[in-house]
Amino acid sequence: MIKKLTILLEACSPLVKLHMCSEQGQIWNFEITQKNIKYDGTAMISIVKFLLRMFGFGLLAIAIVVGIADASRSIAESQIMFKPLGQLWFEMSPETLNLSQAVIQRYVHPTVWDPMLQTFLTWPAWAVFAGIGVLFLLIGARRQKRRFRYA
Repeated sequence: MIKKLTILLEACSPLVKLHMCSEQGQIWNFEITQKNIKYDGTAMISIVKFLLRMFGFGLLAIAIVVGIADASRSIAESQIMFKPLGQLWFEMSPETLNLSQAVIQRYVHPTVWDPMLQTFLTWPAWAVFAGIGVLFLLIGARRQKRRFRYA
């Protein structure tokens, strides 16, 4: 039984050498060449796509909750009422709204806040969350395997 294992890893460009020494003095040497290790990056892409899909589903869930709240408010008031994104953001956290306005106007450009983001903040919150959620779902969608269909 090995109680203590000392591992020394030497990384050379074409070769990785691994020397392991146990407490009893046994030495194992392993060599791994680049031919044995293949990484094409598809695992990282699939993880990012999975995270985009999960974030998209979360945004769609938020859109449904905000839409139901707008629908219940509209029924109670007997008229159609949509809560704008800016009003929802101000009710949830007014400090971050003011901070983001100051940061965007000071460090990005004042015209980014005034015509672009202010119109974005006047849109209904459920529509903004649903639109961004669908966009993330489309970006993170799995690739369809090509199947040949014969007539």
